[in-house]
Amino acid sequence: TQFMGKHNSENFAAVYSLVDCMANKYHFERNIDIFYRSIKDIEPLGNRCRKSLVINGIQFIDDLHSTWTHAQSAALSCVDEELILICGGEDAGEDYSVMIEKYRHKVKAAVIIGKESLPFSPLFDTLKIPYTHTNDMRSWLLQAILYAKENNLKTILYSPWAKSYDLFKNRE
Repeated sequence: TQFMGKHNSENFAAVYSLVDCMANKYHFERNIDIFYRSIKDIEPLGNRCRKSLVINGIQFIDDLHSTWTHAQSAALSCVDEELILICGGEDAGEDYSVMIEKYRHKVKAAVIIGKESLPFSPLFDTLKIPYTHTNDMRSWLLQAILYAKENNLKTILYSPWAKSYDLFKNRE
C-alpha cells in the first residue's frame, strides 16, 4: 500500500485478523491474496504521514494532524533516513524531551513554527540540533530546503507535534 510505517502495517494486520475471525464465524473462504489486492490501492487520508511533493529531489512528508507525542513517534518511525523536521505551534503541555532523545539520530535540523518556540528551542539546544523559528510558511519551506541541502538530506517531515490551528485559515 501507500501507507508508511509499522503502525499502519499493524493496523492492516488487525483488519485481516478481524476478517479471519469473521470467516471462521460465518464460514466463508478467506484469501490473503484477495485481501492484499483489496487494500493495495487505498490511499492514506490527507495530512496523515503522507508523501506529498518533491522539490529539487527532496521528498516532503505531510503529517499535519500529528499534534501529540504518540503521533509524532509514529511519523518519525515511518522514515528510515535522516531528515529535517518542521514542528511547532501551540504547546500541548507534553514531555517532548522523551521523543527527541529517542529520535535525535534521525533529526538533523528543525524549523520551529507557530506562536511558541518553547518548549522546542531548549530541547534542540540541549541536543545540539540546529534549528530556526519562523511564522511565515514561505520561510519554513525555504529554511527546511536550505537545511536539507546543507546536510545532503532527501526528506523533510512536516509534523507539528503541537496544535497548529493558528497557522492555517483552513486545515489543508
